[in-house]
Amino acid sequence: FSTLQANSVLKNLRVEDVLIVGRENVGSLVGGAFDARVENVTVVRATVRGETFVGGLIGVCDRCEVSNVRA
Repeated sequence: FSTLQANSVLKNLRVEDVLIVGRENVGSLVGGAFDARVENVTVVRATVRGETFVGGLIGVCDRCEVSNVRA
């Protein structure tokens, strides 16, 4: 996903064999999460490449909640 905006929820998801390549705000689940929630998510075998704000799960997380996530 590109962006989770205010009050968005990403939950109950399993992602496998991910290859994500970008410049900024790059993550295997979402590039940017802003005032959003991510819960009950599993990521297996992920490769993430970027230059700025790069994360295994979320590229940039501003005022977001992350719970019960496995990577």
